Amino acid sequence: MGTAATPSTALSNAEGSADRTRHVLRTDGCAVPRAQASPLLQIDGLVGSDSLGVSARLPSVHASVGRARRVVLRVLAAWDMGDLACCGEVIISELMTNVVTHTATPLAEITIERQPDNSVRLGVSDRSCSAPYLQAVTEDAESGRGIRLVASMSQRWGYDIHSWGKVTWAVIASEGSAS
Repeated sequence: MGTAATPSTALSNAEGSADRTRHVLRTDGCAVPRAQASPLLQIDGLVGSDSLGVSARLPSVHASVGRARRVVLRVLAAWDMGDLACCGEVIISELMTNVVTHTATPLAEITIERQPDNSVRLGVSDRSCSAPYLQAVTEDAESGRGIRLVASMSQRWGYDIHSWGKVTWAVIASEGSAS
């Protein structure tokens, strides 16, 4: 499976980038700079197409986990997919927290893509090539449940390894959506 954006470009511009201009995502996986797109949706400084997707580059710090949640909630609300808000919020929190906690990525990119079957693919890009996995945790363990939550709340999840790092993603859908 391919990624939804061009994280190698997004991540290479991480250092010192005051410009928070976003890209409009096309279904073929290419990101189009804001100036070349006809944006239909503007959320929290992000630009996207209300039928294709939105991406946001966020610093890999704990405060960005909350921003990622807010972005997902606003996009889902704009797409009239509020029934996915709870799952989307938890999943993006777990994926972004993994980047902050387990990678040395200065800037992560989250992507929210509306799929042809009306499901939504949430992804987080980072520079690590280490694959996420389901951990065996004890009852009193304080961490290690993130990917297990993602797996249980999504239709499917996975990761795509690239030369620059990886994208960890999950697909969520309403009860009536095809998978």
